[in-house]
Amino acid sequence: MKEQIHYENARSGGLTEVSTVSIPEADFIEKAQQLRIENVKSFYSSELFNSNYFSYDAKRKQIMQTIF
Repeated sequence: MKEQIHYENARSGGLTEVSTVSIPEADFIEKAQQLRIENVKSFYSSELFNSNYFSYDAKRKQIMQTIF
């Protein structure tokens, strides 16, 4: 997500403050599989996921994090 924040800031020319970043679910699953984690669906509803301001949009297949 840190890379995504830097990318979004650069893309806007630093003129707007990024409040939400998102990544495709496929990217997250790929990283999880590299760590030999096969099922990430239950993680989307975990307290750890939610307490770090992440949310999952099943329709768009995106993982989002709200930045404060």
